[in-house]
Amino acid sequence: MFGATYQYNKTIRKYGDIVGSLFGNIKLKRSNNTTETFQRVPIELANHTSYLEREEKDPDIERAISIQLPRMSYELMDLKYDAARQLNPLTKIVHFENGDPEIRYFPIPYYYTYRVFVYTKFLEDQYQIAEQILPYFAPKFSLRAELVEGSNCTTGVDILFNSLDMSDSFERSFTSKQRQIIWTYTISIPGWIMTPDNSNDAPDNVIRWVRTGVGQNSDYREVANTYPTLAGTLLQDIEPTDPYIITTENSIENA
Repeated sequence: MFGATYQYNKTIRKYGDIVGSLFGNIKLKRSNNTTETFQRVPIELANHTSYLEREEKDPDIERAISIQLPRMSYELMDLKYDAARQLNPLTKIVHFENGDPEIRYFPIPYYYTYRVFVYTKFLEDQYQIAEQILPYFAPKFSLRAELVEGSNCTTGVDILFNSLDMSDSFERSFTSKQRQIIWTYTISIPGWIMTPDNSNDAPDNVIRWVRTGVGQNSDYREVANTYPTLAGTLLQDIEPTDPYIITTENSIENA
């Protein structure tokens, strides 16, 4: 049953970290007659409702913890199984780490949808931020990430741009003393949920090297494959030069 063996690969969290790091270096330029400065826009994992509640419940009080704009936040909006990318679930992936095999079944495809919220007081700030984001999606931005911690194995991650929605607080309330412009970017990731590590259930005998030779005579085409095997020998004791050989031959008469 579920939970019989504890397994947590932090897969969902890692996709969130990817989104946060992707938008984590957005800057705004401030200039006057003599100098130019750059202001980094902070981003955190939170939904926009909490920001709006803090601002609307007590708009007259200036507090050190009040919202400082510009600011960004993001949230996981939807996680949906993606049947179109599903392969045979019994397919195994073998990865060698320090000579020991890590064996997993093929991961399960899921579609992650995120919303990224950008809050500013000025429309010009939204324009600056948008031009640091939108040019990279045509229509996707690709990167590589290590989805299984400590595996030293990176996986391609595609981030797709879906839509951009714009709102202005003045459109909702004329009594609000602070203007708040919110642009919402919706992005999606064709991602995965990693399966448990089945290394403890794996046999000691794992084929690590394959060598293929092909020969031909006048009457027949002979194909011979040789496989160094690990029968009777522990995995860590096997070397490529060990004389454990299985030879299979198929003779096919020439047409």
